[in-house]
Amino acid sequence: MNLNQAGSSYKGDEASCAGRDAGFARPRRPAEEGVIRMTIPAKAEAPPPTVFVLEIDGQPILAFRAATIRQARELGKEDWLQDDLKRMMIGHRPLWNGKSPIRVRRAKPEEEVYYVDAKTENAAGDSPLVFLVRRDDQADAGSPVTRGSFPPRR
Repeated sequence: MNLNQAGSSYKGDEASCAGRDAGFARPRRPAEEGVIRMTIPAKAEAPPPTVFVLEIDGQPILAFRAATIRQARELGKEDWLQDDLKRMMIGHRPLWNGKSPIRVRRAKPEEEVYYVDAKTENAAGDSPLVFLVRRDDQADAGSPVTRGSFPPRR
């Protein structure tokens, strides 16, 4: 069976088809058509780090910024911080007994405001930690202490 019998509109061979197409002008392609243009959306800037609070026995101890909750939790696992929390006193007791779980959560709005205010007040300091409790080393000192400083600056 040939194509003419199947009801095709094709009449003739390739040579006649080429001649028939010769009378039609194909639209011209722009010079760049062979180039694939991809638009990549501009990389969105990362949102500013969130303020988190480290809690021990339900008491907020310090505020700090971190990009993710995972990063924030890592701070509570740092040996240097755990050692400092064992040495620092509040009410003549260590901030951390070495056994209580250290939890991290997002800061409440008032804690975030306190953190921002303390960082602004202590702009010269480079510490990213702001204590939310008044430690004994601050309370016993006669001179004023910059709020949230670590270690305290007099």
